[in-house]
Amino acid sequence: RDFTDGPNNGTVTSATGQINYQHVQVFGVPSLQFQSDLRLSQASTSEGTDRNEWENRLDYTIGLVDASLSYRILEDGVNNSRLLYFRVMRRF
Repeated sequence: RDFTDGPNNGTVTSATGQINYQHVQVFGVPSLQFQSDLRLSQASTSEGTDRNEWENRLDYTIGLVDASLSYRILEDGVNNSRLLYFRVMRRF
């Protein structure tokens, strides 16, 4: 979203924050990794858009096979989405 189409001389100020967490060897498994990423954005006026996004992901590697499971929550005040994504990839 363009944050310049509000009042106050065409500008909207927003505050943003991000927290990342990563854990390797989840449950003592050497190739299992967990990542969590939280992003928050708060606009100063009603013309701006507030947005919250939180993704949690598990990655696992066995030889040449990579597997990933991701769950993402997106909220912007109007639309809320929950996404579950699973991927398996074989490298050659």
